[in-house]
Amino acid sequence: MTLWNEIENMLCMLATYLPSILMAIVPFKGKLRFGKLITSLLIVGLCISEFVLLYLNVHFSISNEVLLALSFCVCSFFAFVAIKAHKGKIMFTLIILANITNCITVCSKWLEKLLFGKEAAMLPMNYTLVICTLITSLLVMIPVFFYFSTHFFNGMSINVNNTPWKYLWIIPTTFYITWIHHLDDSGEKITTIAFDTAHALFFLLLNAGAFFAYHTVIRMLNILSENLELERSNNALTLQTLQHENLKERIAEARRAKHDIRHHIVYLDSCLQNGEYEEAKEYLKVYKKSLPDDSAIVFCEHPVVNSLLLYYAQLSKNNSVDFDVAAAAIPQSTKLPDDVFSVVFGNLLENALDACCEQTEGKRIILLKSKADEDSFFLHIENSYNGEALLSKNGVFVSSKAHGSGLGLASIKAIVQRYNGIFETSQDNGRFAVSVFLNIPQQNQ
Repeated sequence: MTLWNEIENMLCMLATYLPSILMAIVPFKGKLRFGKLITSLLIVGLCISEFVLLYLNVHFSISNEVLLALSFCVCSFFAFVAIKAHKGKIMFTLIILANITNCITVCSKWLEKLLFGKEAAMLPMNYTLVICTLITSLLVMIPVFFYFSTHFFNGMSINVNNTPWKYLWIIPTTFYITWIHHLDDSGEKITTIAFDTAHALFFLLLNAGAFFAYHTVIRMLNILSENLELERSNNALTLQTLQHENLKERIAEARRAKHDIRHHIVYLDSCLQNGEYEEAKEYLKVYKKSLPDDSAIVFCEHPVVNSLLLYYAQLSKNNSVDFDVAAAAIPQSTKLPDDVFSVVFGNLLENALDACCEQTEGKRIILLKSKADEDSFFLHIENSYNGEALLSKNGVFVSSKAHGSGLGLASIKAIVQRYNGIFETSQDNGRFAVSVFLNIPQQNQ
């Protein structure tokens, strides 16, 4: 084989694999482990590795399934080294692009036969295949890129809960294995399958079904993303409502005091005119105690957390529940977003208050301890309850408002997974306790 043939092989490989390699990096452009230079060198190393595999396939005729398996293993290794993301996300993206690459390979060979005849297409690789591969890559990858930009990237950016990614990659893997099995049964090279109309049609239908499955998964992820954004908006609206309700209550108290003050003045004036100074002093002492507290209650420096604690402290008072904040050392500014505090504090305090309100005997109490610093966040809440089991047999918390696990607890568990934290619940002697620990990521990580 001449040098020109080797150059043709390399160009054909680049036209086939390079668009997919670049496409695999785009969804994770904000999560690359290295800078542009090292990442570019890794891409060059990956291309060289793929060329070596292609060389072995051409000169030593290794089997199709072995070639595909080795190629995918090499791509996976470079992706795991270069990208800092959940491995399920990386696998999901890589296998989708591997299936698209196989489709490009078959379509390129079919196009070569159509444009240049069967004799040219029977050759392993030459300039005609390079031309057809470039045409096919442009026709396939440009629509795929726009589809990824409008649908795929949003779904891949969701970080709330990584549990689905442990299994979603199995969907494209099923189609990939089906393709390898089809090759094994046919006993033919990938590039010669395009000559058989039945094989080519089967492969195109397989990829069409696969892409529909990918679209369904991505659409579900986008819906989840929209729901999460709506939940954040609702949390912000809830905080504004809490602040508005507190302000209305203070204004109402001030109006009541202003309305009643003239009656107090009349009585005090009567006491002074009659020389009843001690009675006037005693009356003022009692009246002072009845005035609304105009001092600002501050549980912690963080405005969102403080608003939530003020709100639930008032609700607890209205429902005869002792609300004890033993510690709330949360600074005004933290690296955790406000919606995390809203979800965690809001849902846990709501559940605790609901449990106390259902309590018919004994003292109602909510005890809270919390602390946050640059590296971590901790929250512990204890509450009394009516004695009925709040934990199911498998240790899952059962919401007091509905049968089954509470949706609020599901949101908290998702946050705990996102921040590699710990979520624990326990109950003993009429007390239910829940603890949340989050690792706060550093900016340079």
